[in-house]
This record gives sequence, C-alpha cells and structure tokens, in this order.
Amino acid sequence: MDLPVSYADLQPYLLSRGEERSCYINPRNSSTIIKLSAEDHARQSLREIEYFTQLKKQKVPATHIPRYYGRVNIPGYVGFEQQLVRDFDGSPSKSLQHYLTDHQNMIFHQLSDLLEDLHCYL
Repeated sequence: MDLPVSYADLQPYLLSRGEERSCYINPRNSSTIIKLSAEDHARQSLREIEYFTQLKKQKVPATHIPRYYGRVNIPGYVGFEQQLVRDFDGSPSKSLQHYLTDHQNMIFHQLSDLLEDLHCYL
C-alpha cells in the first residue's frame, strides 16, 4: 500500500514509540494504525509482515488479533497497516505494560484472574 504521505507527515499522528518502531494513527483512515520501522532496524516488522501474510495465505481466521491490512511503503522504512484497537470509550487502547505498572487501575488487580480465564480458552 502506498500512502501519499512521508515519514515527516506521520509525526503529528504518533501514538507510541518502542525500541524498533513507531506506531501512528493512519491520517487517511482513523480506524487503522501504521507500524513503521527504519529499514535498518526492521527485524520485528519484517517478521510480523511474514506472519500475517502466511495467516492470510492459509486462510487462518485471526479474530483474536488486530486485523492486518497489508504492507505500507514509505521510502527508507518498513511498515504495515493494522486495525486500531480502541477502549470502551473510543480512545486507543493502552498497552499491556500500562496495566502491569498502573497499580491504581482496577484491571491491575483483576489481571491474575483475567489471565487465568484466558488460559482456559487455550
């Protein structure tokens, strides 16, 4: 997918930044995000693109992960577009790290039970 934007154009839409890549709300579609890595630090992004491509090719229903829309081509970067997961109030969902470190949050105190419930489904 070719976006009519550059890396610089995405900066106002920054949602979060990790060690390898940054995540932006798609300026052309606010229900998706663009995960973007510099070409020389794109190991994780390339691995995920391959994983999502294989799931799609094998027609594996991936209802438990955000929908993958395809690779994004921005010169000098490797990226892909994916569904933006939102909280009940419509804001972008917080990271798992947020809930693990926010001891005041109700979810933190329920996390053990929630993970146990999830384990029962595996």
